[in-house]
Amino acid sequence: MAQEAKKTPLEIAKDSYEKALKAANDALGKNPVDLVAYNAAMGDLDKAEKEYAKLAATAMYAEYAGKPIVEIIKAYSYETLGHREKPSDDKSNPRIIAVDPITKKRQIDLLAFCNHAKLDTHWELTASAVNQLMCLRAATELGADVAKIAKSYFLRDKVKEIKLGKTPTSKNQVCKLLQTVIDEILPPAENADASYKVNSHDVAYLDDLYGKKSNKNMLTVRVSNDAFFRRILVDICYRLVTGSKYGVDGYKGYKDETASN
Repeated sequence: MAQEAKKTPLEIAKDSYEKALKAANDALGKNPVDLVAYNAAMGDLDKAEKEYAKLAATAMYAEYAGKPIVEIIKAYSYETLGHREKPSDDKSNPRIIAVDPITKKRQIDLLAFCNHAKLDTHWELTASAVNQLMCLRAATELGADVAKIAKSYFLRDKVKEIKLGKTPTSKNQVCKLLQTVIDEILPPAENADASYKVNSHDVAYLDDLYGKKSNKNMLTVRVSNDAFFRRILVDICYRLVTGSKYGVDGYKGYKDETASN
């Protein structure tokens, strides 16, 4: 009998995920529901999903390590495992009747990839400096206490050494700042006419995603931390290297009656 092929860590993580998923559904199938077993299975499921996601990211970074950085930016994401709790249709007795498996896409962590592939990561420091200026720009536009924020904003010593000028007050200045960090991330395009040039749409995208309503303080906008700011930068890089366009959703559409005629 041929020896069974040794499973990869990713396959082992998936086995753990499927085992926990089955245990959760088995607990739900009992009458009454075995809540102790269910909670234990859901804890195992969460652990397995996190392990699978970590291994999936590592596998992708290893695959793209020898390729130009634009290739992993084009790939953009990797697949992870997740779950969805299925509620009962009985409105008078709301309860979870099953846990369904799902797959999800997770955006690459470009900094983690660069560290894995042993690529230059100085762009991370520049991005952090740009993020501080974007924070001060948001504060200025909101009429907040800019001086107080500037003094209390945490910056690593290496970031403090990066001089990018004053707080940007125009879209053109923001465009130049974005170009500075994008130039550090992306290599020069082979065709100078097709170089990766940031434009006003990229600035608008950054502005729209940069802040959100604070859950802790009234009349306060929560700005992006460095990790989320880097995610926005990856989005902008993706648009630049693929020639894609931005979009919006969440609006209420209408039925095109002529399409059915």
